[in-house]
Amino acid sequence: MQSYMWTNTHFDILKAAVAKYGEHQWGHVATLLPGHNAMMCEARWRQLQLLEQAQKGEEARPDPKDMDQDELEMLRIFVRDVGDVGDVVARVTHQAGKLCIR
Repeated sequence: MQSYMWTNTHFDILKAAVAKYGEHQWGHVATLLPGHNAMMCEARWRQLQLLEQAQKGEEARPDPKDMDQDELEMLRIFVRDVGDVGDVVARVTHQAGKLCIR
């Protein structure tokens, strides 16, 4: 299978297609991006969303009021061992951003 790079034009088409079809019609979105399948389009869209959040300084934090006891305990351990969730998201999206540019 041939690998296709994502260009700025692809990103523009992806954004326009998601605006037209929504975030759940990846098959339709992919028809506008030859060489990219639905899974690739959705994955790239999710990466773009995280990257934009990180650039705006937003943090992808889970809302503790929506968590059960097990999830709260996992979050407590994660924060204790790893640190701030926002720092992790920023590190991951920074790496994703580097990959997007290449």
